Amino acid sequence: MSDGATGSTGAFGVRRRALWIAPIAIVLVAGLGAWAYTSVERSQKQQRRDELQALLRASVEGITTWFSAQELLASSVAADPGVVEAVLALIDRGADASMGERPARETLRERLALLMTSTRYEEFTVARALGHDG
Repeated sequence: MSDGATGSTGAFGVRRRALWIAPIAIVLVAGLGAWAYTSVERSQKQQRRDELQALLRASVEGITTWFSAQELLASSVAADPGVVEAVLALIDRGADASMGERPARETLRERLALLMTSTRYEEFTVARALGHDG
């Protein structure tokens, strides 16, 4: 058996090996922990990204469907001769709140009453498109 001063098999040799193994083990465990952390973080970010993309697609689809339904509704209302007549009367009289406008506005309100109730719309607006003669 060797003594501690000249050999590595004694108590001092074991202790010297332990001094080298501990830092290496700490570095390996820290490296493994960092790798696991970044892997989990990357996976969670990708999952959140995928979930948000799915939510965005669903929202866009819902809004597109809603706009299509509103276009159909507007086309249907615009095809009603009574609505067209009342709107033209309002446009001919102008946008002011004069007394001559009241019958046309009330006629339009009556024509739209069922639609406004079923769609829960509270008010309507009549606007004249720019660039059109009329």
